[in-house]
Amino acid sequence: MGCNISSYKKQCEYNISNNLYDTKRRESILIKDFENKTTNNTKEFIKNIEKFENFKKKAIELYSNYNKNSNEEYFSDECIKLKIFNFSNILIDEIEITENYIKSAYNTNNKIKFGKNKKISFGSNNLSDYIINDNSLSPIQFYIYYKENNRKFYILDNLSGTGTFVKINKGIILMPNMIISFLVDLIYFDVNKLSTGDIEIKLNFLYKKKNNQPNSNIIINSKDYSIFTIGRSKLCNYIYDEETVSKIQCTIIFKDKNWILYDGYYSISQNKNSTNGIWLLTKNGVLIENQMIFKSGNLKILSNIY
Repeated sequence: MGCNISSYKKQCEYNISNNLYDTKRRESILIKDFENKTTNNTKEFIKNIEKFENFKKKAIELYSNYNKNSNEEYFSDECIKLKIFNFSNILIDEIEITENYIKSAYNTNNKIKFGKNKKISFGSNNLSDYIINDNSLSPIQFYIYYKENNRKFYILDNLSGTGTFVKINKGIILMPNMIISFLVDLIYFDVNKLSTGDIEIKLNFLYKKKNNQPNSNIIINSKDYSIFTIGRSKLCNYIYDEETVSKIQCTIIFKDKNWILYDGYYSISQNKNSTNGIWLLTKNGVLIENQMIFKSGNLKILSNIY
């Protein structure tokens, strides 16, 4: 027997009224159940997705009527778990994030509502909304915020301490004022379009510059290079002679009028990551995706989206 939107709504209401409406899983199960039961009404269901979204809003109101004393929030499109490890790689906290709250799995009393600004600060003391007990962090080390327009979470460094970085696992387009870390140094990038139409990038090696070492600034022009490598190997375009630097630490390729940065050695046929990775400072905000790795102070943070 077929299923229609009306019966789907009734099923939702039934589950809500019985306090069984676990949004993410239940909604997914019901939709799959709906699609498996009918072929005639599936297209109609998709066309009426706006009606379904309106129903979700009504369902929230219905749920609050059934559970006036409940503080739980429902219908977030995405839920994130962040596992936080200390310098010794010991798990010290596990944080669950929805569009309405952040809470700790280790401390059930530590639950914070997002509020209207949809932004929560993390740091080492009570200046932050969420305290992480690690003295490698600044009082406010980073923020996690939520965008209403795409219902996604972002992480933003506060530029107040050692930085909050995300490990690069795919090519990223180099933009002005980007900062990249590769364990022994930080590279500050500037990107300029010349009157000739060529695109040049300036690389400032900040630690080398601070210590008055040679070759702390280089310029790469798309007229001269289509690929540029940095690493310990004498075959690299820029040789960084440090033991902790990989033979090829990163590859920069000019493609489709952009300079693109890759971790390790990269070509069309082969990609070999560096030993310690390339890390992007999250000073402009970075979308939190599944299986990302962040480092902040001495902490390592792993993301899981479900």
